[in-house]
Amino acid sequence: MRLSLLLIIALFSACSHQNLANSFSIITYSPKDLATSVQFISHSQEKTPYLSMNIYYPEVNSIRLELEKKQKISLKNRGEAHITVLTPIEVETLKSYGLNMSAIDELAQIEKIQQIPFQVSCLGEGRLGNLKTYFLVVKSKELLKLRKKILDLALQINLTNQTIAFYPEEYFPHITLGFTERDLHIQDGVRKDETSCAISLQEKL
Repeated sequence: MRLSLLLIIALFSACSHQNLANSFSIITYSPKDLATSVQFISHSQEKTPYLSMNIYYPEVNSIRLELEKKQKISLKNRGEAHITVLTPIEVETLKSYGLNMSAIDELAQIEKIQQIPFQVSCLGEGRLGNLKTYFLVVKSKELLKLRKKILDLALQINLTNQTIAFYPEEYFPHITLGFTERDLHIQDGVRKDETSCAISLQEKL
């Protein structure tokens, strides 16, 4: 009985130590630098068009490098940073109702997409088997408002008179940092919101 009790205590201590270690996993960043103003980039000519808010890459790159160092990993990255506002699938859906990418880009710039405020909640991790992706979980009421305005525009020019299968609230804004092999998405079972938080962020002094 005493031996069993000691084993239970030892296992509990080990688990507690692991949780404590995880709680000290912190990445530092500069909210001010992350919010540095950069120019809008249109993705209307991409093979799969999408709408995004362009993000100041040097600060995102700095966060990724610190993550790689602390986690002892090497991540692939795209050499740029953005917050997706409309996915390629959503753009294609809206196009089927008569709203083209040029009109979406125009509205985004009228609404000053590059000046929209956002906050970063944490550093998230998504997994699928041995595949991993890392990202900054973002919160922004203004980006959600922009998605709703895009829906309003689509409703105004709806050529089909059918209910538009675009849902502004189904939105998980994030900034991808890097991934082991490929990025993972909701189709892979990865939900990039606060449920995926893995590492805390701390503002640089």
